[in-house]
Amino acid sequence: GSGEKRTLRIAARYADGWNVPFVAPETFASKRAVLHTHCAAVGRDPATVTRTVSGEIFLRETEAEVGTESRSFWGEPFETWAPGNLVGTPEQVCEKLQAYVDAGCRGFVPWCADYPDTETMELLATKVMPEFR
Repeated sequence: GSGEKRTLRIAARYADGWNVPFVAPETFASKRAVLHTHCAAVGRDPATVTRTVSGEIFLRETEAEVGTESRSFWGEPFETWAPGNLVGTPEQVCEKLQAYVDAGCRGFVPWCADYPDTETMELLATKVMPEFR
C-alpha cells in the first residue's frame, strides 16, 4: 500500500538497511525492485542498502520431526506458518534461503521458534550456515 511505498522511498534516501518480514522470495524480489527504483530516483546505488528478511525458523533433522503442529510465536496455523517461514529440515531450509539469496537478500534475522530449546540453533549453525559461507 501507500505506507509501504513511503517506507521504501525513505529507505532509498536514508537507510543503511532494509528488513522485510518473511514473504515469498518472489514478493521479496518485487519489493526489492521497487526499492531500486526509489534509489535510482534519488541517485543512490541500491547496493549500499543492506537487504534482509526476518521471521521464524524451526529446524529438525527429518520431516517427521518437523511434524504438523505449529510452533509459531503468534499461534499461526502450521499450514500457513511453515511455508512462510524457515521451517523444515536443514536441506529444505537451505533451499528456501537460496531462493531469498537469488532474489537479492543479503542477510537473515531468524527468530528460533523452539526457544529455549537449542536444536534449531544447533542445526542452523552446523548444517545450514556452512552452506552459505
